[in-house]
Amino acid sequence: MKKRVLVVTYAGGHLNITLPVVEKLRTYPDIECLFLSTPFASVSLRKRRVGHVTFEDLADPSAVELGMKYAEEIHDEKRGVRLSESIAYAGVALRDLMSYYGPEQAELLYSSFGRRIFFPSESLAYYMQSKAIDCVVVTNTSARAERAAIHAAHTLGIPSVAIEDLFGTACAYSIRDRLIVCEPSTRDTLVAMGVPSDVIDIGDIRKSFTVSEYHTGISDYIGINYKIFPSAIVAMSSTVRDNLVQRRVPRDIIHVLGQPAFDRLNSYFSSACRKSDYILLTTQPLRTNVDVIRSVLSAKKYYRNHQLIIRPHPSTDGQLERMLVQDYGGHAQVISDGDSGYWISNAALVITEASTTGVEALYLDRPVMVLNFSGREPLIPIASS
Repeated sequence: MKKRVLVVTYAGGHLNITLPVVEKLRTYPDIECLFLSTPFASVSLRKRRVGHVTFEDLADPSAVELGMKYAEEIHDEKRGVRLSESIAYAGVALRDLMSYYGPEQAELLYSSFGRRIFFPSESLAYYMQSKAIDCVVVTNTSARAERAAIHAAHTLGIPSVAIEDLFGTACAYSIRDRLIVCEPSTRDTLVAMGVPSDVIDIGDIRKSFTVSEYHTGISDYIGINYKIFPSAIVAMSSTVRDNLVQRRVPRDIIHVLGQPAFDRLNSYFSSACRKSDYILLTTQPLRTNVDVIRSVLSAKKYYRNHQLIIRPHPSTDGQLERMLVQDYGGHAQVISDGDSGYWISNAALVITEASTTGVEALYLDRPVMVLNFSGREPLIPIASS
């Protein structure tokens, strides 16, 4: 009898990691791999003609009815997302949110955080049971459906594997785990936004995973301590492993095996892929993003012989980048199309703030500049590598 593996994915860098894993798993005759994608990830998978399931497969009529009330707030037709998937995704997540917290508190949480508060663990657990799933695979820093899948698998006693997609220092938002704040005022703000007070501790966040304003909507960084760990975490290097251990992840569940997303980069080592006629800036949805973009745009005199290309983070629509480019005279291009490996391999210089694109550039032997306006230690220890 075949073993069934469920892989849950978001788009962008998460999909770059999970897709090669799915493709490899599907080469084994004794494994059946179900690939559950969120709405925007489905856009990429349809283009690539990769078989997958969606949240429509998890949504019953009650979830669809609920989703129809809220889907317009999260639907992104311009990016090719199907409305039916947005309805299902919103309906399933909000149904679970209301079931766990009650309708009134769930409404407050959703109005405060939007889709960032989604955590459809109950629906995922039901789906895992119905499909007799034997193992679950996700990326480690994504919250919402991926983090919820770890919780669901833990509840059912199903092994789970999380592939660390960053550097072992960050995690997206999850109030099903424990939050740590530095100041009582931050705790009070979170409580006013609907977060239960009994999941918030006041303390030192330096040895916990941290989430930024992008995930919470408030200016302070917030620490997260996991209540539940996956059965195994895959890290791309010993540095990442050590960062995870520092944040109280048990060392014995961490395996240094590399980074699946980097496998595709081997095709860009061709000598034909070294035009080096532009500078590439890859942006991140962080509080300091505007400062980073402005600093590079304002330094045009230092790279006047090169075109500047700005590649927005996959979770964003690039509107901020386009607006800032216009503010500075329109001398840069904002490009979201194509694989990041292509743009990196052709660049004379790659500039980033806190992205794996910096590591990809090192792998492809491209010069890298890391800008750090956060006032904190850089997430990418490139300077010491």
